[in-house]
Amino acid sequence: MNLYPTAEHRCSYLPAQMAREAVIDPARALTPARYQELLALGFRRSGPYAYRTACRACQACVAVRIPLRDPLSLRRRHRRVLRQNADCTVRMVAGRMQREHRQLYDRYLQGRHAESGMRELTADDLLDPAGQLSCLCEVRQQSRLLAYTVVDCTPNAWSAVYTVFDPQEASRSLGNFAILQTHRLARAASADFLYLGYWIAEAPQMDYKTDFRPLQLYMNERWEPFADIRRLDDNAPP
Repeated sequence: MNLYPTAEHRCSYLPAQMAREAVIDPARALTPARYQELLALGFRRSGPYAYRTACRACQACVAVRIPLRDPLSLRRRHRRVLRQNADCTVRMVAGRMQREHRQLYDRYLQGRHAESGMRELTADDLLDPAGQLSCLCEVRQQSRLLAYTVVDCTPNAWSAVYTVFDPQEASRSLGNFAILQTHRLARAASADFLYLGYWIAEAPQMDYKTDFRPLQLYMNERWEPFADIRRLDDNAPP
């Protein structure tokens, strides 16, 4: 496997650290079957490239996935999110950005990430440019688009790439709702895993990923169950 390191750049999650990625040879087509193999090795996709972190002095990024054989262990907050969005419909559509998807993306960035490096990307950059992987998991209230998750679909696994939501609807916790619904649809499609990208223990904005159980972490070149020694008080019944 040929890997090409990128130039170092400031980490967007841990500003004191310098980040670097290792990119798969882009000459090799990123087919669904090939990408499924790479996901199992801790890789992610950005545009046409599959990569994983290769920082010189930091190993904080850990790939995480939800095994789908067993049902999700819903937290109290998850049940609340489901109730808050009971008026929404969810569907999977082809991975093509329409005007409403691009407009929602622009509003999302302006409202949530005005100073982020995400400003350098367009909504279309989130998709697999070859058109073999990406779908959109849409969340709508009647006909109004509230949120969508870009999902890469392989034969036996789904990978949540990025979730965009209306910043004026923050009280709905649409990011969590979109993951819950993507999980539901992935299980219905008989996928084995739902990949959630990287988790960083020191980055509070990533804490939500460890709320989804069961969860597995890619550590030392193997997948291990997530073991959280903290007391989970919010796991009580509603």
